[in-house]
This record gives sequence, structure tokens and C-alpha cells, in this order.
Amino acid sequence: MVKNSIILFVCMFFIAACEKTNNKELVLFDFESESVLDEFHWKCHTLFSLSDDHAVHGEKSLKLELFPSSYPGLSPKLKHHDWRGYGSFCFDVVNPSPEPVSIVLRIDDKKEA
Repeated sequence: MVKNSIILFVCMFFIAACEKTNNKELVLFDFESESVLDEFHWKCHTLFSLSDDHAVHGEKSLKLELFPSSYPGLSPKLKHHDWRGYGSFCFDVVNPSPEPVSIVLRIDDKKEA
């Protein structure tokens, strides 16, 4: 039986938002300790671990192993909800597989915000 999976390295998922006025960065997740993994809602058919490969900030990155399903992935439990002062949003993804992978980034906003 062949395991049909995709392995992605998310280097600093939600790396930073750059503030328009001061050029400051807000690092949301740096993946330097196991405790950061509790800051996500994990979906079925998704395995995750910290990795020493492909780190952009610090020494670790997040390794996701995604198995076939409708919507595999993760959702962050964000502590910072007001993004009005920021002009950009950055993150890095590495696909070590020769097979192409489609990635969907979904950002929701509350109507009253």
C-alpha cells in the first residue's frame, strides 16, 4: 500500500506583518518550541512536527504531512486581531516533493471589525 501524502515545511507560518508607520514586524509563530503547536486548531488528516529543516527565523520550522481529504491543514488561534496598522503579511512554504502542491490561504474577517 502506497501512502499518498504531501510533506510541506512551513517556515515561520504567518512570519510577520509589517507595520506601515514604523516598519516593525509582528512575529506570530516562530516554531522554536513544542508549545507553539498548541496555538493551532488542527484538522483531520494532518500530521505536524517541528523540524530543523528550512528555518527562516530561529532554528526550527513547522513540518506538515497532509493526507488526502477535503480540507487538510491548520488554523491559528490568533491573539492579535487588529491588523489595521499593518501593510503586508508574509510566510514561507517549502515543498520538498517533486509533485506540485496547491495551497489555499483563507483569511476571514468579522463583519463588525
